[in-house]
Amino acid sequence: MSKKKKIIISLVVTIVIIGLITGILLGVKKKTKNKKTVEVYPVSELSENSSMFGSWKTMSGRVVIKNEQKIYLNAGQQVAEVLVKEGDEVKAGDVLMRYDTTSQNLQLELMAADVEIARVSVVVAERELEKLKNTTPVEPTTEPPVTEAPTTEAPSTEDPGATPTDAEQNNKPQENPAPEQTPEPVPAPEPIPPEDLEPTYTKEELEKAIKDKENEIKSLRTAYQLAQIQYEIASYQSANGDVLANFDGVVKTLADQEESILNNEPFMVIGTNDGYTVQSDIGEFSLMTIGIGNTVTIYSYENGMTYTGTITEISNIPSDNNYYYGTVETYYPITIAVDDPEGLTQNMWLEVSLDGGFSDEDTGTLCLQTAFVMSENGNSYVMKQVDGKLEKCYVKTGKSYWGSYVEILSGLNEDDYVAFPYLSSAVEGTKTVEISLYDSALFR
Repeated sequence: MSKKKKIIISLVVTIVIIGLITGILLGVKKKTKNKKTVEVYPVSELSENSSMFGSWKTMSGRVVIKNEQKIYLNAGQQVAEVLVKEGDEVKAGDVLMRYDTTSQNLQLELMAADVEIARVSVVVAERELEKLKNTTPVEPTTEPPVTEAPTTEAPSTEDPGATPTDAEQNNKPQENPAPEQTPEPVPAPEPIPPEDLEPTYTKEELEKAIKDKENEIKSLRTAYQLAQIQYEIASYQSANGDVLANFDGVVKTLADQEESILNNEPFMVIGTNDGYTVQSDIGEFSLMTIGIGNTVTIYSYENGMTYTGTITEISNIPSDNNYYYGTVETYYPITIAVDDPEGLTQNMWLEVSLDGGFSDEDTGTLCLQTAFVMSENGNSYVMKQVDGKLEKCYVKTGKSYWGSYVEILSGLNEDDYVAFPYLSSAVEGTKTVEISLYDSALFR
């Protein structure tokens, strides 16, 4: 037999052996796969009916008062007469109270002086700014520091502490003393005119000074305008001391004069019944059953009172809040008119319960635990038992409740069995084993 034929026979035998081994391995793998199983649980144990979540939804709301007139007092004002009492209905222009104009006129004179001082301050600052703008900046100084010149005198050999003896004093020649001379008076320096004492600025210093002065003028002008407004208001009230109602309404509150001043609270509040509304948000899923005209229940934790209201407006522009009590939805602002707003105040926070619109015959829908629902390319599916094997089945979902349950509108019912989709054995084609949720080691 030739060497070439031996090589060919060896290759054929090797290929046959490899084929046999591959077949054996595939058979073992298939047999092992057929033995692999996955637990599936009854949907009835994993779900709730949507009616279990209630036919209402609770959200928070805020009181907004469209028409409200608050009257404050201060220590400098004396009330001469109050012409209304709490609960009275008033018309626009009605006199609510009168001030004692004697003290008001004195206060008005002081306020007029404050206005003039504020005006003069603005004028002076504007002149200073104009002078700065006409100032020429100087170059930064670079002169070297002045130092004393060194002395060239020879050092003395005498002992500075030695005292001359009497002999030395007697032998010392007497010199004629020089006549005393009267020092000439030094003339006093001439005073520098004030205009020559202007400060100098470098370019950077001048720019900063101009900017600071401009900011100062802005503040002074604001103070001047506020003083003018306060003076005009006081002038109007001092004309006859009358305080008038701004619109048709009701005297909501009337406080004690001293307590209102001490606590900085309004002495009198005028409001309108139709001016009290509550602002809240409503989820997009609730819009299917709730609309304008539906009634709501409102509760105040602050005063313990319950109110009823009617939805009068639903915005078509989403609000910034897209997360409410664990439910992820798009929310829209709503306006609620309060039937009887007695006890409500501006910006008071309330609990709003919206009627879900379920009828007595409405049995609700199936809601499955969200852990058993997967998402793929925007579509939802579950791993469901079909003919004893696991199969991927797409479902149509609806509302989400508290982030724990999701509404199943189609593709699944309570008689079905599903697997926990995050298990490695939860793949299509795997044989299923039906087991109660309460007997599974996964949930113990």
